[in-house]
Amino acid sequence: MKARKHQLLATSALATAAMALPGVAAAEMMKPALSVGGFFYHDTHFASQDMDANKGSIAHYIDAEVFFKMSGELDNGLKVGGRIELEGITQTSHTGTKVMGSDGKEKTVKSGGDDIDEARLDLSGAWGMLRLGMTNSGRYGHSWSVTGPNVAHGITSGTQTEWLAFPGGTGSFVFRRPLGSAHPDVSNDDPAITYFTPRFNGFQLALTHRPTVQNSGGRNVGFADETKDYTDALDASVQYSGDVGGMKVALVLGGATADAPAGNEDYQIVNGGAKVSASGFSVGGHMADVEDAMNNATGTVYSVGASYGQGPWAVSTTYHDGSVEHTAANPKDSELSTWAVGTRYTLGPGVRVLASFQSAEVTAESGESNEGSAFTLGVAVNF
Repeated sequence: MKARKHQLLATSALATAAMALPGVAAAEMMKPALSVGGFFYHDTHFASQDMDANKGSIAHYIDAEVFFKMSGELDNGLKVGGRIELEGITQTSHTGTKVMGSDGKEKTVKSGGDDIDEARLDLSGAWGMLRLGMTNSGRYGHSWSVTGPNVAHGITSGTQTEWLAFPGGTGSFVFRRPLGSAHPDVSNDDPAITYFTPRFNGFQLALTHRPTVQNSGGRNVGFADETKDYTDALDASVQYSGDVGGMKVALVLGGATADAPAGNEDYQIVNGGAKVSASGFSVGGHMADVEDAMNNATGTVYSVGASYGQGPWAVSTTYHDGSVEHTAANPKDSELSTWAVGTRYTLGPGVRVLASFQSAEVTAESGESNEGSAFTLGVAVNF
């Protein structure tokens, strides 16, 4: 009897939760459909740099993921979506912590084996969209809509981690930090709830809350340890997307905060950017100012770029500059500047050939620095 009582209580709780969503109580039960997608990227770097003189000058890098995508719609119009991302390969980095993939996603370094990257559930209707799961903040997603256009290999959250050696004293190069990314974030896919409003005259608001920040890479983290974790992370952003005078315009303004343990400074970020596209041309840029003393990642970063494409061809030029300021734990400033030119040729739906030249310089007040360049050829397949 006790077991049945628990089952009855659980069923009642689920029914109550369903009724909390507009119109769900009257919906006919149905099972969302499952489809499969993903990507496979192969890059070959031909690199030359001042550091690591004894290392080879050619390297192949592979990145792959499989997406299990959910989609469905109830009779009342409630849409159910989401996806689970399965890593196709484990990657390593110069820093021994994180490495960026060609899709602009962070890869967690482990001893080996496959892993789940993101897992999220989306519930949407005329009232907006509720996103539940282990994924990026809404503000972070908005910020990519205004990044400097790059048709080949990215340089903000980009491929430098695959070929450029970083000297000691450059601080943390973990993705979502201002040295290497114009899209910094307090968390790496810790469990969150995000709400996206409907669009009104092109404007959309996104709000994200995470009670616990542990940069887990997409794992359940439980309750926060208030002696060492950032807590109650709040992200907010407003995005405009629309046509103005025959041009496609995107604007983003956002910010985030998180409470730090006693004796530490709270996390804060302000970011913004704009992009304009017309007649095959696209110009854009994004910047962020970050206070992140706990991770020795207080700094400022910006990225700008321009592209042009007609038919299967596209070309772009981009520039990234990120710096990390000194803190008590990391008393030396560091800076990374990178510029690139790239081209892309589309062979067919989902299949592209890429080529780019990148030049980068990383400096640290510790006295070490590194400068180098790389020519990269790649094949990108999305399915």
